[in-house]
Amino acid sequence: MSVKVLLLLAVSMLPLTQTPSDAGANNAPRVQSPTTAAPAEPSKWERYTFPGEEFSVELPEMPFVFNTTRRVSRTLSDNERMRVFGVYSGGAVFIIVSYDNPRNGETFDDFAAYPRVGNIGEWVSKGNVTLKGFAGKEYGQSGGLGMARVFRAKNRAYLLKAFSIEANHPSVARFIDSLALDAKPSGLPITEPDRPAPIVVQPAPAGSIGPVGPINGPGTGGGMGTGGGIGMGSGIGPGRGGGIGGGERTEGGGGPGPGGPPVDYNRTFRQNEVTRKALIVYKPEPGYTEEARKNNVMGVVRLRVVLNSRGKVTNISVVKGLPNGLTEKSIYAARHIMFFPASKDGRDVSQFVVLEYNYNIY
Repeated sequence: MSVKVLLLLAVSMLPLTQTPSDAGANNAPRVQSPTTAAPAEPSKWERYTFPGEEFSVELPEMPFVFNTTRRVSRTLSDNERMRVFGVYSGGAVFIIVSYDNPRNGETFDDFAAYPRVGNIGEWVSKGNVTLKGFAGKEYGQSGGLGMARVFRAKNRAYLLKAFSIEANHPSVARFIDSLALDAKPSGLPITEPDRPAPIVVQPAPAGSIGPVGPINGPGTGGGMGTGGGIGMGSGIGPGRGGGIGGGERTEGGGGPGPGGPPVDYNRTFRQNEVTRKALIVYKPEPGYTEEARKNNVMGVVRLRVVLNSRGKVTNISVVKGLPNGLTEKSIYAARHIMFFPASKDGRDVSQFVVLEYNYNIY
């Protein structure tokens, strides 16, 4: 049994009847440039913990918690619980992994290998460390992009990872150094807010025609949509063109032409409109439900989401679902993806993506 997760960038024309907006986008986006100095640390950090855990740590905002399991040996039944706590804030990703019941045969290197992060450099050992009598090991990334430490506490093992796409980000070391291990740690309890229900997208009937936009017009798209109103636009406007969607225009190239309207950096962009695409660094696997395994359910769950400018997954739409709880499992995993936001003209922006979760039983 395996679950393969595939991220598809949202450039294809999906039969969506709704285009969710990014209601949580920043009103005044932060300007970033890879050639400037690293940003200053956030002024307000709090200490957080989680009920039943042995750690507390300082963070600039409340992290999420993702409950999952790890396989300790090659047998299907030998699994242990683990929790991943994470948050993106101020240009850095912060991750805490809690391993229940660590086995004597598991090493620091075993614990440090999860979660796998993509395209952020190699992690190398920096040697052994201790924290008030608890043994551990430190790791670093080439170019000063990140730090990690693993410790064996009384009942659990803990991994802390922090990294940025900017070298020597000041928040990385602050987070790593803030870890405290105690049987009864103090701090604000980590809780997750209520999430809005996902939109279920109903496919348009075969052969249906979507709304028609004007063929010519300043600043508005044209073209005849198909399959629920999303089609190739062909309207003409100053500095704009090549829009996608039945009557919807998108920014073409790097911005408006002479005399055109300014770019709205608060809207949600497609991947071909941004300067740098969103960079996903943690993609949790959803896993099967017992009911789906018993019923031999296989197939694909397809979700359309927004990776917003603040590093949060929002506006989840179900394009294609599966029964027996697999759609819900996919949504739960998608909510906990960690990423660096896309950027356009030096500003963090929100970006549409399509996620596919492939369920196969071998």
